[in-house]
Amino acid sequence: MSEEIATPPPIASDEAVAHAAAWEKYQEELEQFKRETLAALENRKSSEQEYDKLIVYLAGGGLVLTIGFVKDLLQLSKSNYLGWLLACWALFALCLLTNLLSHYLAKQAFDSYLREDAAKLLHRKRQRVEIANVICFAFVAGGTLAFVAFVFLNLLRHAR
Repeated sequence: MSEEIATPPPIASDEAVAHAAAWEKYQEELEQFKRETLAALENRKSSEQEYDKLIVYLAGGGLVLTIGFVKDLLQLSKSNYLGWLLACWALFALCLLTNLLSHYLAKQAFDSYLREDAAKLLHRKRQRVEIANVICFAFVAGGTLAFVAFVFLNLLRHAR
């Protein structure tokens, strides 16, 4: 008759307990980081969408409003400084076209990433989108300033 002697389970050492606690804390922090990163990405996406909408609203609305303003309130034949007005319209139109280009570049960047799985290529193409967005902003700002200059100069001329 051989009786087996049951051996007690190994007692966890302090080092093993500390390691397990550190590992659990690391896992919790990693999950928190993932949640925060996803929230930040979602916020960035929403911000980009709002930026695109605002640029189109500002450029398109600016174009329509300035044409209506000139047609209804100013007599174009009696106006001077038409170069400012033409610059305004050209800049608003260029903004709209650049915004379209920006959307095309963004689509192209993500398509190439999905096809080639190339993060470097995506980064380079996303930079082009960012440049196009900055150019859109500059066009809207320039168009607005050109229109303000046109109106201001004509008002000064008519006030004399």
